[in-house]
Amino acid sequence: MIYAKRNGFTLIELMLAMTFLSILLIAIATVTMQITHLYDKGQTIKSINQSGREVIASVRRDARTMGTLSQRFVSPTSGNGLGRLCLGSISYVWNSAADLNDPTAGVKYIKSNGTNGARIVMARVQDAGGAYCRDVSNTDVFESESTEMLKGDGKDLAIYNVDWQLLSPAGSIPQLYMLRFTLGTNDAETVDTADYSCKPPADVKSNYDFCSVNDFGILLSVE
Repeated sequence: MIYAKRNGFTLIELMLAMTFLSILLIAIATVTMQITHLYDKGQTIKSINQSGREVIASVRRDARTMGTLSQRFVSPTSGNGLGRLCLGSISYVWNSAADLNDPTAGVKYIKSNGTNGARIVMARVQDAGGAYCRDVSNTDVFESESTEMLKGDGKDLAIYNVDWQLLSPAGSIPQLYMLRFTLGTNDAETVDTADYSCKPPADVKSNYDFCSVNDFGILLSVE
């Protein structure tokens, strides 16, 4: 009886092929994961930068209506929990990041029916005469008179630090002010508040791909 010779792979060849295929699949999965991480991080940074630019553009427009106020800036610490920047007929008010992460703290919007709404992140408020900076006990922010500046496009945002500094000599015209603020994502415990930076990936509390903190500044000239 004559048997036909059959060609095929040996066991060693099959094992080598499977090993190569496994390595290839692991490499593809690793590259895909890295690309996903980079994309998520890039989108988070883009969201923060866009929100910061929108705040700067809005403040710059409103700064043209500045009046002569004895005090234009009040920090959340001295402002009864609410930070304030008063630009004449428009004021910006905000909760600190710590208050936003505390369910029992933070100033809320007041709805038209008198009930409390969502907590303020940063609101642009119609404020004739800059009343918010004259009376720091006032935390009544009416929703109908306000526009929320930091909705975050689905991401929670927070103002971490604001600094208001007079650069020109007192009494000079025009007066130059520097407004600096730190804006970032507000996922609890993922931001190091000592230097306002995202905790590194090695930290067990890190959410690095979806964390971003950036500093912004604007020079204002007041006649």
